[in-house]
Amino acid sequence: MIRSVVVSKALPPVPRPYSYAVKAGGFVFTAGLIGVDTTNAIVGATPGRPDVAAQTQRALENLTVALDALGVPFAHAAQVKGYLTDFRHRDAYNAVYREMVKAPWPARATVGAALVRDHVIVEIEAIVPVAGPAEEIRAPGLAPSKSPLSHGRRAGDVVFVSGQVARDPRGELVGRGDMRAQAEQALDNVGAVLAAAGLTFADVIKINGTVPDWYGFHPYNEIFMKYFTEPFPARATIQGALGTEGALIEIEAVAARGPKRTFESVAPGVGHFLGASQNAVAVTGPAA
Repeated sequence: MIRSVVVSKALPPVPRPYSYAVKAGGFVFTAGLIGVDTTNAIVGATPGRPDVAAQTQRALENLTVALDALGVPFAHAAQVKGYLTDFRHRDAYNAVYREMVKAPWPARATVGAALVRDHVIVEIEAIVPVAGPAEEIRAPGLAPSKSPLSHGRRAGDVVFVSGQVARDPRGELVGRGDMRAQAEQALDNVGAVLAAAGLTFADVIKINGTVPDWYGFHPYNEIFMKYFTEPFPARATIQGALGTEGALIEIEAVAARGPKRTFESVAPGVGHFLGASQNAVAVTGPAA
């Protein structure tokens, strides 16, 4: 597989060991881009004072430069993920995002997280299909989002599901203080988007979860195993702030049609009560 990597004078020199964006496997995957100019200075109207609007605009402009260098437009994005150091910046972030990213919007998640550079308050990354714009997925029964995002986007055989919290069809948060109830509703919402795309939980290949506090992690796992069976999808769960007051979890998903090859441990564990899955591929040496 041939990989193409961005090199551009329109972006500052990369300060750490990473590439701005890589084109491979029919997609462009960007790094997390921040609001810095070509001299690597943080943008903003007042030096030393974080400016969320200026940083959001410049981060999106830097993403566009990286994508353009690899021959794909930002307008074709399937998934965008944003990181904010403080959710009090969310409205300003969304206002700039809505102005610069036109509907139908990509699948999206925004979480609160500490960022590596002082005074940087916004970081944005994207996944963009090479073949053309991702198809919008609308799930009947899900409450409309106040944020500029689609329920999901489809690029060929791959579906990206926006981060889902425990909102019912009226848009009300359910199960306040109850992780099991919230995880179940969030996963039901993920399932609604999958169903609208003609897929099921068995087609999910990756799950990302964000929890504000680790106390709910074990109840989340209990509910998770009501929806997924072996071989399980790849999964990551991080601690971070959520933009919905009272939300205990947000869940994003990536699903794909067709056969899948899964690498699992043969050791019994949480997901292996009976040992290795019969559907798993045993790998004893370097992966092919």
